Amino acid sequence: MIIELPLPKGKKILIKEKDEVSFDTPLIKVVNIKSIKIPISQELDIPPKKIFLSLTKNVGDQINLGDIIAKKKNLLSEKKYLSDFTGILKEIDHDEGSIIIESTDKEGEKINSFFKGKVHKIKDESIEIEVQQAEKFQLIEASDYFGGEITITDDQEITKIKQNISNKVLLMKKIQTYNQLKLEVIGAVGYITIEPLSKQIDIPYARIKNIEDWEKIKKLNLPYCSVIKSQNIVYFYR
Repeated sequence: MIIELPLPKGKKILIKEKDEVSFDTPLIKVVNIKSIKIPISQELDIPPKKIFLSLTKNVGDQINLGDIIAKKKNLLSEKKYLSDFTGILKEIDHDEGSIIIESTDKEGEKINSFFKGKVHKIKDESIEIEVQQAEKFQLIEASDYFGGEITITDDQEITKIKQNISNKVLLMKKIQTYNQLKLEVIGAVGYITIEPLSKQIDIPYARIKNIEDWEKIKKLNLPYCSVIKSQNIVYFYR
């Protein structure tokens, strides 16, 4: 079956259709976008309102490092301005005589996938994944997009099952404050509860909306989950 998962906005997708994706697969790259103002009028010594006569690029054009952005011809010579950046020409200011280039940092942080399955289709803001079986449940809140292999327990003593928590998502009705702190040390991917949290820690969390869903989730016993922050939902699947 196919499930559709929204993707975090403003990120560069690193996978393609037909790929087999797991939780250790790099999914997206967080890129830093910066706006760079270039005073073309000052650089070429021309009136601000006439810079359009000198520009070689239009708004929306791709600009590469070393491209000629503008040039000014004199009787015996020609002065050129070469770009020091790669990006998109976003704006031309005829009052200041400047342009703005939106440049993207190539060395962005890579974030691993929060789902597992075969990529069926990639859309502008979502992705379709092929899985064998899936069930969707509503959440009250979610701190982030996250997912992984699941450990379900009603045991209140985390240290008794710590070998089953490392690199997994823990599902527990209620987690005491002292156990929440242990989750971070043990290396859990995240945790999903029903009861309100007593303390916030640095790993992702989510709260199931309907108490009656707990027994259904346990009975399904599906091995993986994916939390969708933007829609406050969680998929359990195989």
